[in-house]
Amino acid sequence: MNDIITPFEQKIYNTYLKISRQATHKPYTIRKKFDNFPDEKYIIIKKLSAVLQNNKNIIIEDFFKAPYEVYTEDTGVFDLQFYISQRAFKAYSMYVKKLNELDVDCVEILERVKSSLQFITNYCRDNKLTYQQYVDEVTGQLPSFVAHIKEHKIVMYIIFGDEQLEKKMKSIESQLLTFIFGEEIYKHIDLYRAKFYKSTKCKLLIREGFKKVKKLVDFLE
Repeated sequence: MNDIITPFEQKIYNTYLKISRQATHKPYTIRKKFDNFPDEKYIIIKKLSAVLQNNKNIIIEDFFKAPYEVYTEDTGVFDLQFYISQRAFKAYSMYVKKLNELDVDCVEILERVKSSLQFITNYCRDNKLTYQQYVDEVTGQLPSFVAHIKEHKIVMYIIFGDEQLEKKMKSIESQLLTFIFGEEIYKHIDLYRAKFYKSTKCKLLIREGFKKVKKLVDFLE
């Protein structure tokens, strides 16, 4: 292999390695040296890298996890070759849909809420923003938080825990939101809102979490 494998490509491979080992309940060690990385694997990683960079809304870890969660009749390990197939991308779409249908108070969603709050904290710190500035920030023609939902950096439920975020979301034309999130997600926004307000753990976690985020980032002002 003559080309140098990039940090992003290393991340792709190590994420694949982690998920495939965890799926079979085996320990794993991330690969640190890629000097003698097999050419056949590198070709696949290069293809995956191009696809993932052009589809930044795909969460890499979820992409590799998806077939294990969706194709439960397959008990073996999904090799790298599988992940450049249409079946892999279909599995990812099915897995995202499955996540959206989960009980909002389940462990999986609560963990993603925590990650979302942490992302907002880190984003504000990295960009030297107060929380209010984050709420008001625009990327392109969209509020930044909308872009972050689209890119799966924060979960949709987050916006219902803050009146300002929800108000800004409601101010965006329905056609634009449909274009951004896709019809399947857009038509379920009211359902997500209802699930949030009926929740106990998720609602409390988000509201209390926002209080902590504001204290952490506004302190830097």
